[in-house]
This record gives sequence, structure tokens and C-alpha cells, in this order.
Amino acid sequence: MLVAAVKTSFPKRFICPQESINRTVLSRLDDVARASIHATKVLPSDNTSILQATPGSIALQNLSQSKPDGMINMKAVRDIMTNLSQNSMINQRCMLTPPDAFTSRGISENLMFDKNRLADVCVDNIDELSKATDVPISEVSMVVATSVLPTVPCMGRVLKERMRSPFSDSTWFTSMQGDGCGGGASGLGTAFRSMRDSDIALIQNAEMLSSMMTASFFEQLMRYGRFYDDDIWFNKSEAVGVGILPVLFGDGLAHTLIVGKDHPHYKRLRDETKGTMPHIIDAVSYHIPGETSMRMDINSNGFSFILPEPTPRIASKCARKLVDDLCARNNLSQGDIEIWVCHTGGKRVLEKVSESLGFNPDITRPDHELRHSVQSLAAHGNCSSVSVTNVLERTTDEIRTSGRIVPPGTKGILMAFGPAANSWAVLLEW
Repeated sequence: MLVAAVKTSFPKRFICPQESINRTVLSRLDDVARASIHATKVLPSDNTSILQATPGSIALQNLSQSKPDGMINMKAVRDIMTNLSQNSMINQRCMLTPPDAFTSRGISENLMFDKNRLADVCVDNIDELSKATDVPISEVSMVVATSVLPTVPCMGRVLKERMRSPFSDSTWFTSMQGDGCGGGASGLGTAFRSMRDSDIALIQNAEMLSSMMTASFFEQLMRYGRFYDDDIWFNKSEAVGVGILPVLFGDGLAHTLIVGKDHPHYKRLRDETKGTMPHIIDAVSYHIPGETSMRMDINSNGFSFILPEPTPRIASKCARKLVDDLCARNNLSQGDIEIWVCHTGGKRVLEKVSESLGFNPDITRPDHELRHSVQSLAAHGNCSSVSVTNVLERTTDEIRTSGRIVPPGTKGILMAFGPAANSWAVLLEW
């Protein structure tokens, strides 16, 4: 099955320097922390429950009169978030919700506002993809939509209503929410394993994580805090896991068109792309048994990310296993893989993945196997399921614009990692 075209788009209205975003995030965090400490002090001293106090504050649960073991205070949380931001390799992020709206709108308002804006970008993106490939939208047999947020995949219905050139009534729409950053790879793998050779599939990755960065998000972080000695104390894993969202993540949109080998458009598109676009040969997934970290939780505190310190190690273990499995299934060795398309994750994730695969430890080298992942991270941050698709687009763009000749049969691996130590990989062949 031919990957006929890839197109990623990022919000252009709010292109924010990483340093500026970090200042806004820390300022809002300080405001909410001060308000929460004040709200706690005016409550009865025997308060043992987490209560909503005044707007913009949370009354914290009091700890017993002893120093909390294994917990870190507000200054340490702030320092960790600053260090993560400054050493992230991210230059800027594109957002649907501007940083100055972090304090002015709630999550529900952001989601509705941004969902409609993202739907308009989706329509434009799909139209451009259709024109570039000369494939009518009505010939798309399947649409696979992925996203972190549960509201975004539902845009299948919105798309059917808004598309200038309509989908067929028989087009199969399926939404995948929960694969997180792995959605770019799991969406490709799902289409590959589900579509017939006579089908055309459209994979959509749509992320608007800035919608989560609101006043209620920072209040939610406070709900993990405990009050002691005029300070707020946190379990380190919970604080870093929740606090990492505004430090690393950005918004984006991606569409990938896959054409089966028996479809009438296949031969024309294969010839037109002149070997710059790959075929999908195989797809695998892997889960580390018993590993439940790196997850998304929905609980009484709302919707939260838990990304613990071992996340880079978990991603590297998954990468090693995915490569070994794909190679074993297809009678290959890692030495047969020449092109690498890896989810951006973050600086430490890419460094650990590079280490596990035996690559040069300096991931900033211009000829590094993961160079396109590094470039995507610097330009856009971690855009969850969109990121690995953007890395694929950068890879194929480099092949096309450089005049580089990729010998027929050249192999590549695309891989991404998601919540609960789940991961996915696709074997590509040029």
C-alpha cells in the first residue's frame, strides 16, 4: 500500500517562542499557588478534604505536622518545569489557544472554540491533499481519526458537513482516542491492517493540547498538592507529569493518504512520486507487561497526563522491541533499515531511543538518523500524534528536494510511543 501524500499544518496565528510560553506558565502557576495557600489558611485547621475555595484557588489538604518524605515543594516544581523548558530543544510552539488565554477561558470554552477553528483547517488540508494527488474525496473508502482529546475525533461528522467536495455515503469513519502520542503510528497501522487493496484511506491526526492550558488546568495541579509549613508539597511524579503539558506540547494537524495496489489511482501515483514516497509493508504494536506509567487519567480531578521520570527509558525499551519484532517478522536485521521516522517525544526521549538503537549519542548532528525528529521538535514542540507524521513529511520532502535517489527496496521504520507504555511501528519500503 502506497503512502501517496502527507500534509501537516500548524496554527499560524499564535506562534509562540518557548521562553515566552514558559514565563506565562510560571506566572500563572505562582498566582494559583499563592491563592491556594491563602484559601487553605482561612479554612478550619482540621480540614482534611480538598475543597474548591475562591475562584482561581484550591483549598489544599493539610499534612500532619511533619516534613513530607519523598515530596518536593513548589520551588522545586517550578525549577523542574523551567529546566525542562530551557533544555527541551524547542524553539517555538504553534497554538490554537494563545498563552494570554490560559487564564481567561475554561477548558470547555477552549475546546468548543478551537474545535471549530481546527475543523476549518482540516477542510483546507484535505482539499489541498485531494488537489495535489488528483484523488476525489468521494473515492476515499476509510477515514481513521486520532487525537489525545476525546472531542477531536468526533470531527468526522463535522468534516462530512463542511467538506466542499463531499465524502461518499459509504466512507467508513473511525475515531481513535487514547493512543496519545502513538496515534500517528497506530493510525497508519490500523489503516494498513483494515483496508483492502482496492481501497483509499485517509488518516487524520488532530491535536489541540493548548486547549487544556487554562485556569482550571493549573488549579488541577494544585489538587495534587499538600499544605505544610506555609508551602505546597507534591509527589514528584504527579507534579512533573501534570506540569509537563504546558512545557512541551503544541497543536497541529496532519493528513496521510494511503492507496491500495489494486486501486485505479495506484500506478499513476506511484509513477508520479518517482520513488520519493514509501509503501507500508508491515505493522506491529508492543506493550511492556505490567507497565502502567506514561498514562492519561480521568478522575475527580479532571483530565490529566501522568508522565513519570522513567518515560525516556520506557520509550527506548519500546523502540528496541519494535525494531526487533519488525525485523524478525520480515527476515531483516537492523542494518537493513536505512530510514528512521521517530516520534519527537522530547530531548531525553530522542537521546534514549538513539542510545537503544546504537546511534551516535549527539542527536544534533546534521546527518543523524533522528535528525528530522530533532528538527520537528525544535520547530513545533511535541504535537502528540501529529509529530511522527510531520517527521515522515520532512523525510519525504528531503528525498524529493535534494534529488537524492533512494534505491528500490530501501527499508525504513516509523514508530511512536503512547500512554501506558504502548507503542506502534510501521515497516516502510521505498
